[in-house]
Amino acid sequence: MSNQEQPHSGSDQFIDRQRRQWDQDAGGWHKWTDTLDSWFGGVTQTMFKMIDIGPGDHVLDVGTGAGEPALSAARIVGSDGHVLATDLSANMLEYVRQRAAAQGLSNVDTLETDSYLDGVDAGSVDVVTGRFVLMYVPESTRALTAWRQALKPGGRAVAAIFTGPANNPWASVPVSIIRQHADLPPPPPGQSGVLALSSDRDLWDRFELAGFQDVCEEITQAPLRMASAEEYVQYAREAFGGFNQLMAHLPQSQQESIWVNIAGAMQRFETESGIEIPCEVRVMAGTAP
Repeated sequence: MSNQEQPHSGSDQFIDRQRRQWDQDAGGWHKWTDTLDSWFGGVTQTMFKMIDIGPGDHVLDVGTGAGEPALSAARIVGSDGHVLATDLSANMLEYVRQRAAAQGLSNVDTLETDSYLDGVDAGSVDVVTGRFVLMYVPESTRALTAWRQALKPGGRAVAAIFTGPANNPWASVPVSIIRQHADLPPPPPGQSGVLALSSDRDLWDRFELAGFQDVCEEITQAPLRMASAEEYVQYAREAFGGFNQLMAHLPQSQQESIWVNIAGAMQRFETESGIEIPCEVRVMAGTAP
C-alpha cells in the first residue's frame, strides 16, 4: 500500500454502506457484548497505558461500536471528566446509551458521526481513542488529521488495528473460505476492511502524515476463546456482518455449506477447554503538537 494515501472517490457511498451494515449488526454486537469485552479488554488496557488516561480527562472515542473503550474510559476519568462516544450507527449508539445508564455512568454522551469527526470542536479533548476503526476508513490519514485537530496541544491519540492475516485466523480463515466457495477475487490493494493497514509501516506512516509526534506502538496478543467451533460460527454469523455480506449473493443452501466448512476449519484451534483462535493487535499512539 502506498504511504501517500489517495482520496477515495466513492467515500460518501462507502460510508453509507458501512452505516447500513453497522446498523444491521448492532443487535448482534449487543448480544455478544460480554464476549467482545472479554476478547478485547486487554487491548483496551494497553491503549489506556499508552496514553496515560486519568481522572478529569475529556475523551473522544471514535467508532465506539458497542461502547468500548468509551465506557471503560468513563469509569477512569470520573465525574470531573467526560467521554464523547461517536459512531456511524444510530443503532449502536442507542445500545451505548443503554449500557451507560445501566452502569450508572452520567459522564458519557454520544454523537452520530463518521471518523472524520464532523460536529466535533477543534482542540476540545485531551484523548482520542479508536479501537478497530481505522482499517474500515477509506481515507485513514484524513481521519487521523481530524483526530489530531480535535485534541488540545499535547493531547494523545491511540488506535488499535489487527496485524496481518497469518496472525489473525479468526478473520482470515473464514474470509478465505468464503472467497473460495463464492468464487470471489482477492480484494484490490488498499481496500478498507478488517485486515487493512496491516503492514508494519502502514499505520505509523499515517500517524506521522497526520501531524502526530512521538509516535509509538505495541504489539499485543488477544486470542479469541470460545466453547466450540460451533459457538464461534454462531458469533460470526450474528456479529460479523462483513462475512455475511461477502456471500449475500449466494443461495441460502450454499451459504449454510460455507458456514459448515468454516466450523470445520476452526476445529484446528480446539483445546481441552474449547477453542482458542489467535488474534494479534497493533496499538499505536501519538501526540498532538
